[in-house]
Amino acid sequence: MAAPVAAEVAAAGLLAGARAALGAVLGVAGPSAGGGGLRLQGGLEGSAWAAGLPGAGLRGAREGARLLRWGLEPYASGRCRAPPLVVAALAPFVEAGPVPAPALALLSAAVDALSALALLRAGRALGLRGGRAWVAPAAHLLSPLSAAAAWAGATSALENCCLFWALSAALAGSPAGAALPAALAAYLGVHPLLLVLPLGLLLRCGPRAPGAAHAGCRGAAAKFAALLAVWLGALLWLSSALSHGWLAAAGSPPGAGLPSLTDGLRHWTACSYIAWYRLDDLSPNLGLFWYFFSEVMGPFRRYFLALMHLQPFLLLPPLALALRERPMLFLFGVSVSQSLLRPYPGAGDAAQFMALAPLVPEFALVPAVTRFAVASVFAYVYALGPLFHTLWVEAGVANANFFYSISLVSAAGHVAALAAALAAGGAAGGAAPKAKQS
Repeated sequence: MAAPVAAEVAAAGLLAGARAALGAVLGVAGPSAGGGGLRLQGGLEGSAWAAGLPGAGLRGAREGARLLRWGLEPYASGRCRAPPLVVAALAPFVEAGPVPAPALALLSAAVDALSALALLRAGRALGLRGGRAWVAPAAHLLSPLSAAAAWAGATSALENCCLFWALSAALAGSPAGAALPAALAAYLGVHPLLLVLPLGLLLRCGPRAPGAAHAGCRGAAAKFAALLAVWLGALLWLSSALSHGWLAAAGSPPGAGLPSLTDGLRHWTACSYIAWYRLDDLSPNLGLFWYFFSEVMGPFRRYFLALMHLQPFLLLPPLALALRERPMLFLFGVSVSQSLLRPYPGAGDAAQFMALAPLVPEFALVPAVTRFAVASVFAYVYALGPLFHTLWVEAGVANANFFYSISLVSAAGHVAALAAALAAGGAAGGAAPKAKQS
Protein backbone atom coordinates (compact mmCIF):
# COMPACT_ATOMS: atom_id res chain seq x y z
CA MET A 1 0.00 0.00 0.00
CA ALA A 2 2.84 2.38 0.85
CA ALA A 3 4.56 1.92 -2.52
CA PRO A 4 1.60 3.11 -4.67
CA VAL A 5 1.07 6.08 -2.36
CA ALA A 6 4.74 7.02 -2.60
CA ALA A 7 4.59 6.70 -6.38
CA GLU A 8 1.55 8.97 -6.54
CA VAL A 9 3.23 11.56 -4.31
CA ALA A 10 6.37 11.44 -6.49
CA ALA A 11 4.30 11.83 -9.67
CA ALA A 12 2.40 14.73 -8.13
CA GLY A 13 5.69 16.34 -7.15
CA LEU A 14 7.03 16.07 -10.69
CA LEU A 15 3.85 17.58 -12.14
CA ALA A 16 3.92 20.40 -9.59
CA GLY A 17 7.54 21.11 -10.48
CA ALA A 18 6.63 21.27 -14.16
CA ARG A 19 3.71 23.56 -13.28
CA ALA A 20 6.04 25.88 -11.35
CA ALA A 21 8.45 25.99 -14.30
CA LEU A 22 5.56 26.80 -16.64
CA GLY A 23 4.44 29.57 -14.31
CA ALA A 24 7.93 31.05 -14.14
CA VAL A 25 8.24 31.00 -17.94
CA LEU A 26 4.89 32.75 -18.41
CA GLY A 27 5.56 35.33 -15.71
CA VAL A 28 2.85 33.87 -13.53
CA ALA A 29 3.36 36.34 -10.70
CA GLY A 30 1.45 39.18 -12.35
CA PRO A 31 2.48 42.78 -13.05
CA SER A 32 4.96 44.72 -11.00
CA ALA A 33 3.59 47.55 -8.95
CA GLY A 34 5.43 50.51 -7.66
CA GLY A 35 5.10 52.01 -4.21
CA GLY A 36 5.17 50.38 -0.82
CA GLY A 37 3.65 47.16 0.33
CA LEU A 38 3.42 43.88 -1.44
CA ARG A 39 4.79 44.09 -4.93
CA LEU A 40 4.53 41.47 -7.63
CA GLN A 41 7.28 41.00 -10.16
CA GLY A 42 6.98 39.48 -13.60
CA GLY A 43 4.03 39.34 -15.93
CA LEU A 44 2.49 42.00 -18.13
CA GLU A 45 -0.24 44.57 -17.76
CA GLY A 46 -1.80 43.03 -20.82
CA SER A 47 -2.70 39.96 -18.77
CA ALA A 48 -5.84 41.79 -17.64
CA TRP A 49 -7.81 40.01 -20.38
CA ALA A 50 -7.34 36.73 -18.46
CA ALA A 51 -8.11 38.03 -14.97
CA GLY A 52 -11.88 38.46 -14.96
CA LEU A 53 -13.39 41.43 -13.11
CA PRO A 54 -10.75 44.17 -12.73
CA GLY A 55 -9.86 44.59 -9.08
CA ALA A 56 -11.46 41.31 -8.00
CA GLY A 57 -8.24 39.30 -7.98
CA LEU A 58 -4.84 39.57 -6.39
CA ARG A 59 -4.20 43.04 -7.77
CA GLY A 60 -7.36 44.50 -6.29
CA ALA A 61 -6.81 42.76 -2.96
CA ARG A 62 -3.29 44.17 -2.88
CA GLU A 63 -4.64 47.69 -3.47
CA GLY A 64 -7.23 47.25 -0.72
CA ALA A 65 -4.63 45.90 1.70
CA ARG A 66 -2.37 48.89 1.00
CA LEU A 67 -5.21 51.33 1.71
CA LEU A 68 -6.00 49.43 4.89
CA ARG A 69 -2.39 49.75 6.00
CA TRP A 70 -2.65 53.52 5.52
CA GLY A 71 -5.74 53.70 7.71
CA LEU A 72 -8.19 54.07 4.83
CA GLU A 73 -11.18 51.97 3.89
CA PRO A 74 -10.09 49.26 1.37
CA TYR A 75 -12.83 50.05 -1.14
CA ALA A 76 -12.36 53.83 -1.02
CA SER A 77 -10.36 54.01 -4.26
CA GLY A 78 -12.82 51.94 -6.29
CA ARG A 79 -9.97 49.72 -7.51
CA CYS A 80 -10.56 46.88 -5.05
CA ARG A 81 -13.35 44.40 -5.83
CA ALA A 82 -12.06 41.49 -3.76
CA PRO A 83 -14.16 40.17 -0.84
CA PRO A 84 -13.09 41.37 2.62
CA LEU A 85 -11.64 38.04 3.76
CA VAL A 86 -9.29 38.01 0.74
CA VAL A 87 -8.15 41.55 1.54
CA ALA A 88 -7.67 40.67 5.21
CA ALA A 89 -5.63 37.57 4.31
CA LEU A 90 -3.31 39.64 2.12
CA ALA A 91 -2.96 42.58 4.54
CA PRO A 92 -0.18 41.06 6.73
CA PHE A 93 2.07 40.72 3.68
CA VAL A 94 1.90 44.26 2.32
CA GLU A 95 5.04 45.22 4.24
CA ALA A 96 7.01 42.22 3.09
CA GLY A 97 8.54 44.05 0.15
CA PRO A 98 8.79 42.80 -3.40
CA VAL A 99 7.85 39.17 -3.90
CA PRO A 100 9.94 37.53 -6.63
CA ALA A 101 8.24 35.86 -9.55
CA PRO A 102 9.64 32.36 -8.81
CA ALA A 103 8.16 32.44 -5.29
CA LEU A 104 4.71 33.35 -6.60
CA ALA A 105 5.07 30.76 -9.35
CA LEU A 106 5.71 28.12 -6.69
CA LEU A 107 2.75 29.40 -4.66
CA SER A 108 0.39 29.18 -7.62
CA ALA A 109 1.82 25.73 -8.42
CA ALA A 110 1.07 24.61 -4.86
CA VAL A 111 -2.56 25.74 -5.18
CA ASP A 112 -2.90 23.95 -8.50
CA ALA A 113 -1.21 20.88 -7.01
CA LEU A 114 -3.98 20.77 -4.39
CA SER A 115 -6.47 21.03 -7.25
CA ALA A 116 -4.74 18.14 -8.99
CA LEU A 117 -4.91 16.04 -5.82
CA ALA A 118 -8.66 16.72 -5.60
CA LEU A 119 -9.09 15.73 -9.27
CA LEU A 120 -7.09 12.54 -8.63
CA ARG A 121 -9.36 11.64 -5.72
CA ALA A 122 -12.40 12.38 -7.86
CA GLY A 123 -11.10 10.09 -10.58
CA ARG A 124 -10.47 7.33 -8.04
CA ALA A 125 -14.05 7.73 -6.75
CA LEU A 126 -15.31 7.36 -10.35
CA GLY A 127 -13.43 4.08 -10.71
CA LEU A 128 -10.52 5.34 -12.79
CA ARG A 129 -7.29 3.44 -12.22
CA GLY A 130 -3.71 3.66 -13.35
CA GLY A 131 -2.79 6.31 -15.88
CA ARG A 132 -6.45 7.16 -16.59
CA ALA A 133 -6.78 8.62 -13.10
CA TRP A 134 -3.91 11.01 -13.81
CA VAL A 135 -5.31 12.49 -17.03
CA ALA A 136 -7.41 15.20 -15.34
CA PRO A 137 -4.72 16.21 -12.77
CA ALA A 138 -2.03 16.40 -15.45
CA ALA A 139 -4.30 18.34 -17.81
CA HIS A 140 -4.99 20.90 -15.09
CA LEU A 141 -1.44 21.26 -13.80
CA LEU A 142 0.11 21.57 -17.25
CA SER A 143 -2.64 23.74 -18.74
CA PRO A 144 -1.44 27.15 -19.99
CA LEU A 145 -4.89 28.49 -19.03
CA SER A 146 -4.43 27.87 -15.30
CA ALA A 147 -0.99 29.42 -15.57
CA ALA A 148 -2.41 32.43 -17.44
CA ALA A 149 -5.04 32.94 -14.74
CA ALA A 150 -2.34 32.97 -12.07
CA TRP A 151 -0.23 35.24 -14.26
CA ALA A 152 -3.11 37.69 -14.37
CA GLY A 153 -3.48 37.62 -10.59
CA ALA A 154 -6.97 36.08 -10.69
CA THR A 155 -8.50 34.22 -7.76
CA SER A 156 -9.88 31.57 -10.11
CA ALA A 157 -7.09 29.20 -9.06
CA LEU A 158 -8.43 29.21 -5.50
CA GLU A 159 -12.00 29.07 -6.77
CA ASN A 160 -11.26 26.03 -8.94
CA CYS A 161 -9.35 24.35 -6.11
CA CYS A 162 -12.35 24.69 -3.79
CA LEU A 163 -14.74 23.38 -6.46
CA PHE A 164 -12.58 20.36 -7.20
CA TRP A 165 -12.40 19.47 -3.51
CA ALA A 166 -16.18 19.88 -3.24
CA LEU A 167 -16.53 17.53 -6.22
CA SER A 168 -14.15 15.01 -4.65
CA ALA A 169 -16.13 15.03 -1.40
CA ALA A 170 -19.46 14.77 -3.25
CA LEU A 171 -18.21 11.74 -5.20
CA ALA A 172 -17.13 10.18 -1.89
CA GLY A 173 -20.65 10.72 -0.53
CA SER A 174 -19.64 13.32 2.10
CA PRO A 175 -22.05 16.30 2.24
CA ALA A 176 -20.12 17.83 5.16
CA GLY A 177 -16.85 17.62 3.21
CA ALA A 178 -18.42 19.17 0.11
CA ALA A 179 -20.25 22.05 1.83
CA LEU A 180 -17.28 24.11 3.07
CA PRO A 181 -15.24 24.17 -0.19
CA ALA A 182 -18.41 24.86 -2.18
CA ALA A 183 -19.20 27.79 0.14
CA LEU A 184 -15.64 29.13 -0.23
CA ALA A 185 -15.87 28.90 -4.03
CA ALA A 186 -19.21 30.73 -4.05
CA TYR A 187 -17.78 33.37 -1.72
CA LEU A 188 -14.83 33.97 -4.02
CA GLY A 189 -16.65 34.06 -7.33
CA VAL A 190 -20.47 34.10 -6.87
CA HIS A 191 -21.07 32.13 -10.09
CA PRO A 192 -19.99 28.77 -8.58
CA LEU A 193 -23.40 28.84 -6.88
CA LEU A 194 -24.67 27.52 -10.22
CA LEU A 195 -22.70 24.32 -9.57
CA VAL A 196 -24.49 23.64 -6.28
CA LEU A 197 -27.34 21.85 -8.06
CA PRO A 198 -25.08 19.31 -9.87
CA LEU A 199 -23.13 18.71 -6.65
CA GLY A 200 -26.37 18.08 -4.77
CA LEU A 201 -27.51 15.70 -7.52
CA LEU A 202 -24.20 13.82 -7.22
CA LEU A 203 -24.79 13.41 -3.48
CA ARG A 204 -28.41 12.35 -3.94
CA CYS A 205 -28.03 9.96 -6.87
CA GLY A 206 -24.36 9.12 -7.00
CA PRO A 207 -22.18 9.56 -10.10
CA ARG A 208 -23.81 6.58 -11.90
CA ALA A 209 -20.52 5.68 -13.51
CA PRO A 210 -19.00 2.19 -13.89
CA GLY A 211 -16.73 1.42 -10.95
CA ALA A 212 -17.92 4.40 -8.87
CA ALA A 213 -17.63 3.94 -5.12
CA HIS A 214 -20.57 6.16 -4.12
CA ALA A 215 -24.17 5.02 -4.63
CA GLY A 216 -25.93 8.20 -3.46
CA CYS A 217 -28.24 9.01 -0.60
CA ARG A 218 -31.54 10.92 -0.68
CA GLY A 219 -30.83 12.80 2.56
CA ALA A 220 -27.29 13.79 1.58
CA ALA A 221 -28.40 16.58 -0.78
CA ALA A 222 -30.56 18.23 1.91
CA LYS A 223 -27.71 18.01 4.42
CA PHE A 224 -25.34 19.50 1.86
CA ALA A 225 -27.71 22.42 1.17
CA ALA A 226 -28.15 23.13 4.89
CA LEU A 227 -24.43 23.04 5.64
CA LEU A 228 -23.68 25.16 2.57
CA ALA A 229 -26.13 27.81 3.78
CA VAL A 230 -24.53 27.77 7.25
CA TRP A 231 -20.97 28.11 5.96
CA LEU A 232 -21.88 30.76 3.41
CA GLY A 233 -23.78 32.71 6.05
CA ALA A 234 -20.76 32.57 8.36
CA LEU A 235 -18.45 33.85 5.62
CA LEU A 236 -20.83 36.70 4.80
CA TRP A 237 -21.15 37.65 8.49
CA LEU A 238 -17.39 37.69 9.00
CA SER A 239 -16.97 39.83 5.89
CA SER A 240 -19.67 42.23 7.07
CA ALA A 241 -18.03 42.50 10.49
CA LEU A 242 -14.67 43.29 8.88
CA SER A 243 -16.24 45.86 6.58
CA HIS A 244 -18.00 47.56 9.49
CA GLY A 245 -14.76 47.70 11.44
CA TRP A 246 -12.87 49.21 8.53
CA LEU A 247 -15.51 51.87 8.03
CA ALA A 248 -15.46 52.70 11.73
CA ALA A 249 -11.65 52.95 11.76
CA ALA A 250 -11.79 55.23 8.71
CA GLY A 251 -14.14 57.61 10.54
CA SER A 252 -17.41 56.80 8.75
CA PRO A 253 -19.13 54.07 10.74
CA PRO A 254 -22.51 52.97 9.50
CA GLY A 255 -23.66 52.46 13.10
CA ALA A 256 -22.55 52.11 16.66
CA GLY A 257 -21.81 49.10 18.84
CA LEU A 258 -21.34 45.60 17.49
CA PRO A 259 -20.73 45.06 13.78
CA SER A 260 -23.98 45.30 11.87
CA LEU A 261 -24.55 42.54 9.37
CA THR A 262 -26.95 44.68 7.37
CA ASP A 263 -24.77 47.79 7.15
CA GLY A 264 -21.52 45.95 6.57
CA LEU A 265 -23.07 43.59 4.07
CA ARG A 266 -24.60 46.46 2.11
CA HIS A 267 -21.29 48.27 1.87
CA TRP A 268 -18.89 45.57 0.77
CA THR A 269 -21.30 43.73 -1.52
CA ALA A 270 -21.99 46.99 -3.35
CA CYS A 271 -18.24 47.33 -3.92
CA SER A 272 -17.61 43.66 -4.72
CA TYR A 273 -20.44 41.35 -5.80
CA ILE A 274 -22.85 43.94 -7.18
CA ALA A 275 -20.04 45.30 -9.36
CA TRP A 276 -20.30 42.05 -11.30
CA TYR A 277 -23.89 42.82 -12.22
CA ARG A 278 -23.82 46.59 -12.65
CA LEU A 279 -21.15 46.15 -15.32
CA ASP A 280 -19.74 49.61 -14.71
CA ASP A 281 -16.32 48.46 -15.86
CA LEU A 282 -16.27 47.59 -19.58
CA SER A 283 -12.65 46.49 -19.71
CA PRO A 284 -12.05 44.17 -22.68
CA ASN A 285 -12.18 40.47 -21.87
CA LEU A 286 -13.09 37.22 -23.57
CA GLY A 287 -16.75 37.52 -22.62
CA LEU A 288 -19.76 38.67 -24.58
CA PHE A 289 -20.82 41.52 -22.29
CA TRP A 290 -18.26 44.31 -22.65
CA TYR A 291 -18.61 45.01 -26.38
CA PHE A 292 -22.38 44.55 -26.40
CA PHE A 293 -22.95 46.98 -23.53
CA SER A 294 -20.54 49.52 -24.94
CA GLU A 295 -22.94 49.74 -27.90
CA VAL A 296 -26.29 49.49 -26.06
CA MET A 297 -28.11 52.78 -25.64
CA GLY A 298 -28.75 53.97 -22.10
CA PRO A 299 -32.56 53.51 -21.91
CA PHE A 300 -32.21 49.80 -22.74
CA ARG A 301 -29.21 49.03 -20.53
CA ARG A 302 -31.16 47.74 -17.48
CA TYR A 303 -33.36 45.53 -19.64
CA PHE A 304 -30.44 43.84 -21.36
CA LEU A 305 -28.48 43.59 -18.10
CA ALA A 306 -31.32 41.65 -16.53
CA LEU A 307 -31.73 39.52 -19.65
CA MET A 308 -28.03 38.65 -19.93
CA HIS A 309 -27.60 37.89 -16.22
CA LEU A 310 -30.61 35.55 -16.31
CA GLN A 311 -29.15 33.39 -19.09
CA PRO A 312 -27.08 31.00 -16.90
CA PHE A 313 -30.09 30.42 -14.64
CA LEU A 314 -32.43 29.87 -17.59
CA LEU A 315 -30.09 27.15 -18.87
CA LEU A 316 -30.19 25.23 -15.60
CA PRO A 317 -33.70 23.69 -15.94
CA PRO A 318 -33.22 22.26 -19.46
CA LEU A 319 -29.76 20.95 -18.57
CA ALA A 320 -31.14 19.38 -15.40
CA LEU A 321 -33.96 17.70 -17.31
CA ALA A 322 -31.71 16.45 -20.10
CA LEU A 323 -28.83 15.25 -17.89
CA ARG A 324 -30.53 14.33 -14.61
CA GLU A 325 -29.45 10.70 -15.07
CA ARG A 326 -25.85 11.79 -15.70
CA PRO A 327 -24.70 14.08 -12.84
CA MET A 328 -21.07 14.35 -13.97
CA LEU A 329 -22.11 15.39 -17.45
CA PHE A 330 -24.58 17.83 -15.88
CA LEU A 331 -21.77 19.33 -13.81
CA PHE A 332 -19.62 19.72 -16.91
CA GLY A 333 -22.46 21.36 -18.85
CA VAL A 334 -23.14 23.88 -16.07
CA SER A 335 -19.42 24.65 -15.81
CA VAL A 336 -19.27 25.38 -19.55
CA SER A 337 -22.40 27.55 -19.50
CA GLN A 338 -21.30 29.64 -16.51
CA SER A 339 -17.90 30.19 -18.12
CA LEU A 340 -19.60 31.30 -21.35
CA LEU A 341 -22.12 33.65 -19.71
CA ARG A 342 -20.01 35.30 -17.02
CA PRO A 343 -19.84 39.09 -17.25
CA TYR A 344 -16.07 39.00 -16.67
CA PRO A 345 -14.74 35.58 -17.69
CA GLY A 346 -11.09 34.72 -17.32
CA ALA A 347 -8.74 31.99 -18.43
CA GLY A 348 -9.32 30.10 -15.17
CA ASP A 349 -13.00 29.58 -16.01
CA ALA A 350 -12.14 27.70 -19.19
CA ALA A 351 -9.46 25.76 -17.30
CA GLN A 352 -12.16 24.56 -14.91
CA PHE A 353 -14.39 22.73 -17.39
CA MET A 354 -11.39 21.47 -19.37
CA ALA A 355 -10.12 19.79 -16.20
CA LEU A 356 -13.56 18.27 -15.57
CA ALA A 357 -13.90 16.80 -19.09
CA PRO A 358 -11.62 13.73 -18.50
CA LEU A 359 -13.78 12.80 -15.48
CA VAL A 360 -17.00 12.59 -17.52
CA PRO A 361 -17.53 8.94 -18.53
CA GLU A 362 -19.76 9.83 -21.50
CA PHE A 363 -16.95 11.74 -23.20
CA ALA A 364 -15.53 8.44 -24.38
CA LEU A 365 -18.43 8.45 -26.86
CA VAL A 366 -17.46 11.84 -28.31
CA PRO A 367 -15.64 11.33 -31.64
CA ALA A 368 -11.94 12.10 -31.54
CA VAL A 369 -12.40 14.52 -34.43
CA THR A 370 -14.92 16.55 -32.39
CA ARG A 371 -12.64 16.68 -29.38
CA PHE A 372 -9.72 17.76 -31.53
CA ALA A 373 -11.81 20.47 -33.21
CA VAL A 374 -13.00 21.93 -29.89
CA ALA A 375 -9.46 21.84 -28.48
CA SER A 376 -8.17 23.57 -31.62
CA VAL A 377 -10.73 26.37 -31.23
CA PHE A 378 -9.58 27.11 -27.70
CA ALA A 379 -5.92 26.86 -28.72
CA TYR A 380 -6.67 29.45 -31.40
CA VAL A 381 -8.46 31.69 -28.89
CA TYR A 382 -5.76 31.65 -26.24
CA ALA A 383 -2.96 31.99 -28.74
CA LEU A 384 -4.37 35.03 -30.55
CA GLY A 385 -6.33 36.58 -27.65
CA PRO A 386 -3.30 38.02 -25.81
CA LEU A 387 -1.78 39.11 -29.13
CA PHE A 388 -4.85 41.03 -30.31
CA HIS A 389 -5.35 42.54 -26.85
CA THR A 390 -1.77 43.82 -26.82
CA LEU A 391 -1.97 45.15 -30.38
CA TRP A 392 -5.17 47.07 -29.58
CA VAL A 393 -4.77 48.24 -25.97
CA GLU A 394 -1.01 48.69 -25.69
CA ALA A 395 0.42 49.10 -29.16
CA GLY A 396 -2.59 50.94 -30.63
CA VAL A 397 -2.16 49.34 -34.06
CA ALA A 398 -5.45 47.42 -34.09
CA ASN A 399 -9.05 48.10 -33.13
CA ALA A 400 -11.69 46.53 -30.90
CA ASN A 401 -13.04 44.29 -33.66
CA PHE A 402 -9.84 42.24 -33.70
CA PHE A 403 -10.13 41.28 -30.05
CA TYR A 404 -13.92 40.99 -30.08
CA SER A 405 -13.72 38.52 -32.96
CA ILE A 406 -11.65 36.32 -30.65
CA SER A 407 -14.37 36.69 -28.01
CA LEU A 408 -16.91 35.40 -30.53
CA VAL A 409 -14.66 32.46 -31.41
CA SER A 410 -14.35 31.71 -27.69
CA ALA A 411 -18.14 31.72 -27.38
CA ALA A 412 -18.36 29.35 -30.36
CA GLY A 413 -15.88 27.02 -28.62
CA HIS A 414 -18.00 27.01 -25.47
CA VAL A 415 -21.15 26.26 -27.47
CA ALA A 416 -19.35 23.44 -29.31
CA ALA A 417 -18.16 21.94 -26.01
CA LEU A 418 -21.68 22.14 -24.57
CA ALA A 419 -23.16 20.59 -27.72
CA ALA A 420 -20.60 17.78 -27.54
CA ALA A 421 -21.62 17.16 -23.92
CA LEU A 422 -25.31 16.97 -24.81
CA ALA A 423 -24.56 14.72 -27.78
CA ALA A 424 -22.49 12.47 -25.53
CA GLY A 425 -25.40 12.23 -23.10
CA GLY A 426 -27.78 11.35 -25.91
CA ALA A 427 -25.42 8.76 -27.35
CA ALA A 428 -24.93 7.17 -23.94
CA GLY A 429 -28.69 7.05 -23.40
CA GLY A 430 -29.23 5.43 -26.77
CA ALA A 431 -26.48 2.88 -26.19
CA ALA A 432 -27.81 1.69 -22.86
CA PRO A 433 -30.67 -0.50 -24.17
CA LYS A 434 -28.38 -2.26 -26.66
CA ALA A 435 -25.98 -3.11 -23.88
CA LYS A 436 -28.80 -4.67 -21.87
CA GLN A 437 -29.98 -6.78 -24.83
CA SER A 438 -26.53 -8.18 -25.42
